[in-house]
Amino acid sequence: MKYVEILLVVGKKCNFRCSYCYTQHKEDAYIDEGNILSENIDKVFKHIDWYLSRVETMRITFYGGEPLCYPDFIRQIVSRYRENPNIDFNLVTNGVLLQKHWDIFEGIPKNRMFFAVSYDYSLQDIQRHEGTYQVVRDAVKFLVQKGCRFKTITVFTNETLPRIKEVFEDHLKLEKECGREFIGRVNTAKSTFKDAESVYTDSKLLEDLQYIQRYNKEHPRGGWRTNACMLNRKNEYAYLNFLPECYAICPDGRITWDCRSWFYNDSIDSLTTGTIFEEPEIVYENRQKILKEWGGHISKECKDCETTACKITPFRFHENESPVHWGEPPTNAFKYHCKITRFMAKYLNG
Repeated sequence: MKYVEILLVVGKKCNFRCSYCYTQHKEDAYIDEGNILSENIDKVFKHIDWYLSRVETMRITFYGGEPLCYPDFIRQIVSRYRENPNIDFNLVTNGVLLQKHWDIFEGIPKNRMFFAVSYDYSLQDIQRHEGTYQVVRDAVKFLVQKGCRFKTITVFTNETLPRIKEVFEDHLKLEKECGREFIGRVNTAKSTFKDAESVYTDSKLLEDLQYIQRYNKEHPRGGWRTNACMLNRKNEYAYLNFLPECYAICPDGRITWDCRSWFYNDSIDSLTTGTIFEEPEIVYENRQKILKEWGGHISKECKDCETTACKITPFRFHENESPVHWGEPPTNAFKYHCKITRFMAKYLNG
């Protein structure tokens, strides 16, 4: 294996859409709930070091919760590996505490850092938290001033998707304020689209999506696209390497496949491959057994799917089943996930 991404899922209750840490005006907003990773950082180091001795390059990604609610934990991780040129750092953040804790990343070469800032632009105060619109906007400008690589991630529901042009134009406004283009990515809250058939025939929405589509073609380095290139269904390499290369260490110490799989039932052995309290060799062997059982199989229906950008992991709709069923398309009850995925990719990635 040449590469691995270590996903450190920091924080148990808050997901990165929340700005609770901002409203509380304190950096340790969740410290009272305890943090197993912070309390056992030597175990985390052990697992990172084990892979580091076996791969050529590594990315350490901080995900949440809001990772910067635990600045000391992130600081210890970054300090230990900041001098290693084969390690990159990626932070997924709501942006609220970014400037406050910038000293953590100061001095690291810009080509070894990447930031994903959750920002809903004109919908920010409505969808995330009132009073954060300008705070996050200033964080984006700060990254531009620092010359950092970053993207913003904007989430739409079935109710807010018809406002996508308004939100996109606020993105363009921020680009103008920053004096440069930057990457924008779109997520859809897929569960809200279960019975949202009117979305697909909304003539105004279709016109707005076509407007963004034209802009994307004229501005290949900017614009908006779906936040799903990791699992391009036309790229078999992406599928066969996605799970082997992802090593998620979760807030309760469990080790899973990606940053979301720890939310599933923790009794599912095929999703939980071990804990930080076990030897890395044992966890690795468990993972290899599961990967062998899966076999890298992706159904013909999925491979032939017209969309070129799908974020659905192989086990997403079969997490309660043996890995031999991974890579199968969703059941009829969940086909709406595929429908909204194809719809958005058609315009934003086509």
